[in-house]
Amino acid sequence: MQLNNLSFNISRNVLDLGLTCSCFIISDLCNRETDAGFEVIKEQVIREVRSELSPEKIKNAHVLCGFRELHKSIGCSNRKNIAASENLLKLLLQFS
Repeated sequence: MQLNNLSFNISRNVLDLGLTCSCFIISDLCNRETDAGFEVIKEQVIREVRSELSPEKIKNAHVLCGFRELHKSIGCSNRKNIAASENLLKLLLQFS
């Protein structure tokens, strides 16, 4: 398993419909405690994210601002209801 072997292709027809996010499905998994290949990729990605992460980047990230606007539009407190992605980035920054 290598990180550079991962790729995603989204049809132009789907993008033209206004797709603003995507997901993926992993199948044929074998549950086990750990996988050495995955651990290498995970650590590589965490290092890359941390190397570019700052409180200002979190505050100004376009996607995170969208979550904050969504919360605001429905009267939800952004202090009490931090988006999971924002919280994860803050934890990565805190424990780096």
